[in-house]
Amino acid sequence: MLWEFARSLFPDRPGALGINAAEAVSLRGPLDVPRLRAAMADLIARHDALRLVFVSGGDDPSIRFLDDVPVPLSVTDLSGLPAELRTVRLDELLRGAEDRPFDVYTAPLWQVRLIRLGDSHHVLAVTLCHLIADGRSAQLVLRDLGVAYGCRGGAVAPPAPVSGYSTTMDTGRLDGERARAAAEYWRDRLRPLPREEVFPSVDRSASVDTGIELRVRVDFPDRVTAGLRHAAAAHRTTPFLVMLGAYRALLAASTGRPRTVIGTTTSGRGPRTAEVVGQFTTNTYVATTVPADATLADVVRLVHGESALAIRHAAPYKLVASAANDDFSRQRPWPQMNLYDVWFQSDLPPRPPVFAGLTVSPAPVGPPADAPSAEAVPVPLRPDQPGWLAMTRKRVTPWVLADTGGTGITVAYGPAFFDRRQVTDWTRDYVAVLTALFEEPDRRLTDIRLSAERRPVGTSGATAPA
Repeated sequence: MLWEFARSLFPDRPGALGINAAEAVSLRGPLDVPRLRAAMADLIARHDALRLVFVSGGDDPSIRFLDDVPVPLSVTDLSGLPAELRTVRLDELLRGAEDRPFDVYTAPLWQVRLIRLGDSHHVLAVTLCHLIADGRSAQLVLRDLGVAYGCRGGAVAPPAPVSGYSTTMDTGRLDGERARAAAEYWRDRLRPLPREEVFPSVDRSASVDTGIELRVRVDFPDRVTAGLRHAAAAHRTTPFLVMLGAYRALLAASTGRPRTVIGTTTSGRGPRTAEVVGQFTTNTYVATTVPADATLADVVRLVHGESALAIRHAAPYKLVASAANDDFSRQRPWPQMNLYDVWFQSDLPPRPPVFAGLTVSPAPVGPPADAPSAEAVPVPLRPDQPGWLAMTRKRVTPWVLADTGGTGITVAYGPAFFDRRQVTDWTRDYVAVLTALFEEPDRRLTDIRLSAERRPVGTSGATAPA
């Protein structure tokens, strides 16, 4: 799926899209850099995904696992800079590491950047090309790097061998009967394909950089988190699916559209793959039709049931896209975003690794704590590609990362097409709907009052907030 999307924007250079799995930590204490480099070599031997490279492109690329690759460690010393400039430069380096492009035909398709801030203070940033690794893999690389660092110093025993990505990546393939059942399911659920915008948008691409994405963080009050967890228990579901249900209810109330397809993702991992570095995530699509007289509780039950069915019929993107679109093979590359109206996914909780003799803390990519809540993130898209503007608008349609613990959400959007006030109103409405879901679960969608009146989105796909 990621390959399809990357090729639709960069046909000859899929890795130029700059979508990566990244993690960063702060290390305080006497760091031994040669020992770190040796630990990375151990990591390369342990995880074959770190030796993966693409050897051909086209619609269906082929890959190869090399016997060895160079240790991709780069070291940058910022210790001599003034404190304020050092902070700015650190943020630039972390952002650059997070969205850096890769040449997918040249290994290694990952990088570790060590940033020296002082004699006993470093930041370690791991970046893996998303085509070969998922978000869990970035955490695994940091964790296993810490273990290998400890082994090199004799602090801990070597870990048990891990199954290779090359031997586990075929376990999720569907046999003939399951593939036919999945194709039938997705053909039924995804047709007709989304053709209208769910969120009202404007085109300010002439005056606002379409390569910028803004992110807004919303932390829930403690009572909302507690109520959310209580509602999850009452509905015998997860906090994430309650949050997804509230999102679906908001879309129904704000657009007047009964049918919506929400794209999301599952880890795609099981007992055999829990400790393996690789790309295991599977996109699923929750297609629901909400009755006009539905209650908030009805919507949660509907979303829970449809999510369970979607996961049960999870299948490779090529199978899903072929089922939904008869012309898929002729239209390739055909981006995955054509299958859904909006995107809503869970965010992995941080899992700090252990480095012997060092104090480890998270080092999130982003502005200083006192900076504005909206942070600019470059999105490397080119204006000379076919369908670029329409694809860019869909790419930066507001999408949501929801904390699995129910503590908040992060909303991302493109300012070239969406107004900050729109997003602020939307997040306020979302928290209100989520709160109503556990305070008044029998409230009907027709009784929901929004912070800004909206007209239902029509066939033109472009209405504006009143």
